[in-house]
Amino acid sequence: MCSFCVVPFTRGRERSRAAGTIIDEVRRLAEEGHTEVTLLGQNVNSYHDAATLSTWGGASGYVTAAGFSNLFKARSGDGVRFAELLDSIAAAAPSMRVRFTSPHPKDFSDDVLAGACWVLA
Repeated sequence: MCSFCVVPFTRGRERSRAAGTIIDEVRRLAEEGHTEVTLLGQNVNSYHDAATLSTWGGASGYVTAAGFSNLFKARSGDGVRFAELLDSIAAAAPSMRVRFTSPHPKDFSDDVLAGACWVLA
């Protein structure tokens, strides 16, 4: 919701696909021989599938990255967040290279960074 950006006003509120549909699609692509997939969205790492219960246990409430705050109502409640989606994709299709584009710095939670560091290690 930047003051100069018209995108949220023309596209409407953010929506996230159900985690299961994304994981199934990536798995199918891997089975077909594809080696890379790119996740994209206006703010891809603000992903939140509130309809699917988190398998990570405990509350999965939204937390901004250190040094950031939200000017607007945060996405609250349990559900699958971006870090868990990445983890689930990696488990479902371990040979698949996963990229993502259009992240927002405020949504780079420690969970996302920790997962990225583990993968790169």
